[in-house]
Amino acid sequence: MKNPGMKIPGSSKKPVTMALFPLLFLALAILAGCGGPRTESPPREDQEQYATTVEVITLAPSPLRDYLDIPAEISPASQVEVFADVAGELLDLPVQEGDRVTRDQLLARIDPSRAGQRFSLSSITAPISGTVVELPFQAGSRINLQTPVARIATTDDLELTTRIPERYISRIDRDTPVEVRLDALPEEVFSARISRMSPLADPESRTIGATLVFLKGDRRIRPGFFARTRIILEEQPRALVVPQDAVIRHHREGTYVFVVDDENTAYQRPVSLGIEIDGLAELRQGVSEGERVIIRGQNRVSDGTPVRLLEENLR
Repeated sequence: MKNPGMKIPGSSKKPVTMALFPLLFLALAILAGCGGPRTESPPREDQEQYATTVEVITLAPSPLRDYLDIPAEISPASQVEVFADVAGELLDLPVQEGDRVTRDQLLARIDPSRAGQRFSLSSITAPISGTVVELPFQAGSRINLQTPVARIATTDDLELTTRIPERYISRIDRDTPVEVRLDALPEEVFSARISRMSPLADPESRTIGATLVFLKGDRRIRPGFFARTRIILEEQPRALVVPQDAVIRHHREGTYVFVVDDENTAYQRPVSLGIEIDGLAELRQGVSEGERVIIRGQNRVSDGTPVRLLEENLR
């Protein structure tokens, strides 16, 4: 039986927590000696590895034009119909369609004689110089009084008739350059100018009639030819141009492109646009000659994104 008053040697114990302190200090010392993880910037090689690949162009001045293409028909500036002044038989036609005639040249003769009555022949002459464009009757035909027997046109003086959409009228005047292409002469481009425009607009088509004239005559051009006219609305001889897809339009941030600096970092740049035509856009303000603009991959970068250049073009 144990005596409650007696002390047994070695039976007293220290708290467990106090006993673990030396072990904790030892562990911390080991960790301090080995060193913890360090936060360092990745090397430049790693930055390039994770950079966004883009394609850029280097801005260089180039000519750019805004224009309007519309069809037109070629017709004589003036033409006349020649009428018979008597009724009778058309005896002969000394001319053919396409012949060039001069004023007072003989075109036809009509015999007004009737059964039992003989009359002198009636001669029909050209009232103007030009080209015979139509002879509706043949020799032997019966001609009534005031029937047109020929049509003569001044083919050296041709006009082009067309209709211009009303939204372009404020940008067009008589000094506006016009280029003309003909299906009949596909390798050539002719110059023309606007001669007159109608004071009235067609309320249905919202167009205005216009007449153009060639700056230089060419006998190969004939009335009735189909023409394709190009009205030059604006010309910029030294425009900074990018593909339209390179321009980003945002309802809050406005219109901008991404430029790449010498460190191959992309930065957002607000721009003002000029001419937009044929998939191209003129950057009128916001960039300078020699800067590099992203034209592919611009939707995958943001301000400050490192980039890798896939290919560099000159524009």
